[in-house]
Amino acid sequence: MTDIDNYIAQYSGVTKEYLVELRFFIKSIIPEASEVMSYGMPTFNYVNNIVHFAGYKHHIGFYPGSDAMTHFLEDFKSYKKGKGSVQFPVKESLPFELIETIVLYRINKNNSKLLSNPKYIQCKYEHVHLRFAKCPICLKEY
Repeated sequence: MTDIDNYIAQYSGVTKEYLVELRFFIKSIIPEASEVMSYGMPTFNYVNNIVHFAGYKHHIGFYPGSDAMTHFLEDFKSYKKGKGSVQFPVKESLPFELIETIVLYRINKNNSKLLSNPKYIQCKYEHVHLRFAKCPICLKEY
């Protein structure tokens, strides 16, 4: 069992169900990201943290960072939110379309940041990786 498996296992009911759904949904969007625990929460990381999520009794916390919260402020108007987080109540369905849009936004921001560093390049399939190394996704040198 991974740390994330252990984290999710401590929950039950709808909260646990939503944590599992959210984890696999995000993984389907960014399969190249690693799953780590950061700040005590499940986190998707691709050189930098992309998004975090957490379980609570009455909501799922989703942490895309303050830049995403500002960018999508209008989309979050019906949710309780903080500077870098939003709460999705467990009595409602998870807004998967919005989550996907936010995750893609965070990936693009991450890739732009990486590509501004000359140590990184983008392969022809648009995976960002260290220059002079095989693409970790394609496993080919470019």
